[in-house]
Amino acid sequence: MLGEKRVLIVDDEVVIADSLARVFSVNGYDSKAAYSVEGAIQAVSEWTPRLAIIDVRLREINGVDFAVQLREKFPCCEVALFTGLSDLSDLLERTKDAGHAFEVISKPIHPKDILGIAARILAALEDGEFSIARTAIPMD
Repeated sequence: MLGEKRVLIVDDEVVIADSLARVFSVNGYDSKAAYSVEGAIQAVSEWTPRLAIIDVRLREINGVDFAVQLREKFPCCEVALFTGLSDLSDLLERTKDAGHAFEVISKPIHPKDILGIAARILAALEDGEFSIARTAIPMD
């Protein structure tokens, strides 16, 4: 499938976005970094990643809200949320009510672990699973 190993990192902290994009790139992924919502939308429009890893705290908009918008506009792009926050239950409950379920990746994370999460998500897509059918978020 076109772009099956394409990963977009969306984080307004340039060092984090670039570092993660580099980790994916040196491990066989086609990856790009976007530092804003506008940059992410432009990248997805032109490049079609299979997975976008979005920081929850973006300058322009809440990353969870942006994840919902991105999935609605580009349903072929799976989304995982990247955060150092400990309590996202209210935001994630809102997304669940809207029919979305997102993988949550906690900061800090070892590169090997984030690569494993991305590989698992992309493998699930190859098996025909979709984000709305898979809930990986504990709501307790």
